[in-house]
Amino acid sequence: MIPQGRLRAALERDAATRGDREIVTVLGTRLAESAARGAAMIKRGESANAAVRDTRGALAVSPL
Repeated sequence: MIPQGRLRAALERDAATRGDREIVTVLGTRLAESAARGAAMIKRGESANAAVRDTRGALAVSPL
């Protein structure tokens, strides 16, 4: 198994090799999962409608 950070780095290298601009991580979290999770998602600005940048600058979207 590849740790998530190493997998993301490998995917980013592959995307760059193909000429793609960047990758978008699709998360399976949802606001209604729990009050704490919902509050954290709101604080991070996560959205089901648009990708947002995390603290490292990576794009992520939470479509659920």
